[in-house]
Amino acid sequence: MVIKTELCLYSEWKIWPGRGQKHIATDGRSSLFSTHKARVLGLNKTKAQKIKWTTAWRRLNRKTNQDDGGKKKKKKVFKKERAIEGVTLEAIKKLKTARPEDKKALAQEAILEIKDRQKNQIEKRRQEKKGVTKDRAQQNKVQDKVSQKQSKKNVGGSKKGKN
Repeated sequence: MVIKTELCLYSEWKIWPGRGQKHIATDGRSSLFSTHKARVLGLNKTKAQKIKWTTAWRRLNRKTNQDDGGKKKKKKVFKKERAIEGVTLEAIKKLKTARPEDKKALAQEAILEIKDRQKNQIEKRRQEKKGVTKDRAQQNKVQDKVSQKQSKKNVGGSKKGKN
């Protein structure tokens, strides 16, 4: 059996059948109030949000326990995993799931590899410098010989012109 209840116009409390006070205005509108106090405040047009015991005030000041029906649930954001240039996605996943000891070993290997690369680069530069210096020395010798020949020609040519 369902008992139909109505709400108080002012306090928004439930009013059971046969309870409350009904007020009929001169224009014919009927209003139902739960108590005499609610009726007086309602007819005096006092705002229900300013009276602490009313449901309107409790709603305004968030005193009621509302279900999460009104709140939207945040969707879980999934991060897209992408491969980095030079590293595959599988390698990245392995690194994430690796144990700390394995990570340390991989880090040591990477450090050694980097040091080897740096040594190789330094050796290459040294060899290039040596090669360049030899080439320069040879070029200088050739230029010296050419310049000596030209100077001899100039000196010999100037003598011929004077005689």
